[in-house]
Amino acid sequence: MSLHQQSSPDPVEAGGPSLGLPDIYFILFRRKWLITLGLLAGIGAAAALYHLKKPLYQSTAKLLVKYVNVETPVLSPVTPPGGDPTVRAPNPSADTLMGSEREILYSLDVALDVTKNVTPDQILPPGPGNDDPGRAADFILKNLKVDTPVRSDIISLQFQHAIPSIAQAVLREHIQAYLKKHEVVHRGDSGIEDEKLVREIEQHRQLLLQTEDQLRAAKAEVGVVSVEEAKKMNIEQKGRIAQQLIAAEAELAGRRAALGDDAKGKGTNGASALVSAPATASLALPVPPAQREEYRLASTQAESLMKKEGELLAIWTPDSPAVKTNALLLQQAMARKARLESNYPSLVRAPASPIAAPLQVNPQDDPATQLAQIRFLQATVSTLSNKLVELRSDVAKLDRVETEVGRLTVIKEQQSSQLQRMEALLDKRRQRQALGGDRAPNISIVQAPSPAYRQMMQLYKKMVMALAGGLAGGIGLAFLLELFVDRRMKRPKDVESALADPLFVTIPDMEMPKHDVRPALAQLPASTGGSANGAGAGRSGRSPMHASHPDHPLRPYAEALRDRLINYFEIQGMTHKPKMIAVTSCEEGVGVSSTASGLAASLSETGDGNVLLVDMRGKRGAARAFLHGKPVAPLEEALESESRGNALVHDNLYVVSTESGDEKFHRVLPRQFGDIVPKLKASDYDYIIFDMPPVSQTTITSKVARFMDMVLMVIESDKTDRDVAKRARLLLAESKVNVATVLNKQRRIVPKWLLQEFH
Repeated sequence: MSLHQQSSPDPVEAGGPSLGLPDIYFILFRRKWLITLGLLAGIGAAAALYHLKKPLYQSTAKLLVKYVNVETPVLSPVTPPGGDPTVRAPNPSADTLMGSEREILYSLDVALDVTKNVTPDQILPPGPGNDDPGRAADFILKNLKVDTPVRSDIISLQFQHAIPSIAQAVLREHIQAYLKKHEVVHRGDSGIEDEKLVREIEQHRQLLLQTEDQLRAAKAEVGVVSVEEAKKMNIEQKGRIAQQLIAAEAELAGRRAALGDDAKGKGTNGASALVSAPATASLALPVPPAQREEYRLASTQAESLMKKEGELLAIWTPDSPAVKTNALLLQQAMARKARLESNYPSLVRAPASPIAAPLQVNPQDDPATQLAQIRFLQATVSTLSNKLVELRSDVAKLDRVETEVGRLTVIKEQQSSQLQRMEALLDKRRQRQALGGDRAPNISIVQAPSPAYRQMMQLYKKMVMALAGGLAGGIGLAFLLELFVDRRMKRPKDVESALADPLFVTIPDMEMPKHDVRPALAQLPASTGGSANGAGAGRSGRSPMHASHPDHPLRPYAEALRDRLINYFEIQGMTHKPKMIAVTSCEEGVGVSSTASGLAASLSETGDGNVLLVDMRGKRGAARAFLHGKPVAPLEEALESESRGNALVHDNLYVVSTESGDEKFHRVLPRQFGDIVPKLKASDYDYIIFDMPPVSQTTITSKVARFMDMVLMVIESDKTDRDVAKRARLLLAESKVNVATVLNKQRRIVPKWLLQEFH
């Protein structure tokens, strides 16, 4: 039964790297030179910053914004109707307020104002174009830092410059320019100076006078003082005249009807005589009723017109058509009254009846009297009709003038209000100047611009960032290489996760002892094949350089591998003899021969039986380590009891090679190995160790592995690629053989005092 038939997937590839504290320690100490290089690069960058990036001198100031005083803004000469200049959207947010002040401080206008007092050649470094105010203003804004902390009324200002005096002077002038700009923005001055403001006031006053003249001319055109009152009076007068006209027309119709009936009773000739009779005939009568009624109407009309004249003069001018018309009607009424009084003196003493009393038709009146009354009513109707037409014409003219008067009235009110605000603003300015107050009393200077000093803290921060960046870059590159780029197996954890095979032993990388083999070889007997030049050792001796030597540093690990192997066979119940063990690898030079020879030597010392070490790697095999260039016995001699003495190199340890003897044997070994296996199993060896070539598609290892009880795959730490090892393991898995691993030459990376490792 095999331990693992197939290798499990690589956890780094399947689920991403899982890092623990030992892994972090391992990566940090393994790539310590790379991390150190990154740290040195950071130190170099920090040193370059210190020498090349000269710290500037910095001046600091602080301002307290207590409140923002917003005055009514000054309007332009032309304001659109309906616009309220005093309306301003409320903004209670303190953060927005401080943000507005921050924007004012970063305004290009403020920076340009600074260049008027501190010249651009003082602000800019020497060179062409250092007298440009625009460049100087841009330089100021780039080196100015404005800090407005949240929920704070303090504004912190910092300005840096290569010259300390310039840094302080520029910051001082910038604060003064800011205070001036603050007043302009929040008080609505629009940047108008006092002299200019005086000129603006005079211009607005002239505009107001022109508007007033236009308004008076428009009212004089219709002869009114108030258009609204004139329209109201005209409408009332038109209503009264209309009522009088209706009453007069009704009375006239009644008189005509009465006269018509009377004429029918007297015949046509009588009616014609009455109509053709002269009007003066009635005057000869002593105050006929018609003259009396005419006198009453004239008196009432004169009285009404006199009363109306006073009302019209309160609204209209004397030259207005309404006043003139009323005066003409009054004159006519007074003339009729005077004529009647002259003809009939008794009328002066007769009381006038009210106009509301209708004329009573007296049937007994003679036709001449009735005719006179009809003529009087006809004249009254004609006069009232003409008056009604005049009133309608006046109303139409007032309607035309009303729109222009209204427009001019609105403009006059706006210009008057604007003029008053400008005069009030000028008065406030003069008062502040007289009191000598600050331009912005709502802003206090908590800290005046301080003397400039070198700002080393910013440089130190940059240096620390450079140092930390170099260190972090080195560490990041180290983790990148270890986790994703470097695919070599370095620790037992890597071997177990990549191959999923049991790891029998981990052999550390240690310094091999450098013994001088010549004294030892010189003491060997000549019969053992020793040579004077120290070319080799006898078959019964072992070089102190070899892993099988009892004093060799790797000897304890070979014994540990032997014990793990024996324990494994006992647990699996494998009691048959011999047990065939193959030692192989994924590539050359990883210590397969040393492992095989050390394992064979340690197994031969158990005293249980003989151990055969079969070198199947030729000149690079384990046999050369024992025989030092002497001819190695072929495998056939080790299987024959009479001739296997030639293969004995130590007590119970026999070493043979498939390279010796017939060359055909080595070529046909993969095909004939199945025939050799029964002979190997029939021998008296307890263990047969095969020093095999690396596992590949062309070597015999994967072909003969199926005959083995155990295959030990030697992995050299920090050399064997995990993908190559996995491919080799898949080839061995086809033979359904038990595979265990040996990690060779593992280096201690993490110090023992920091992390203990299991060996």
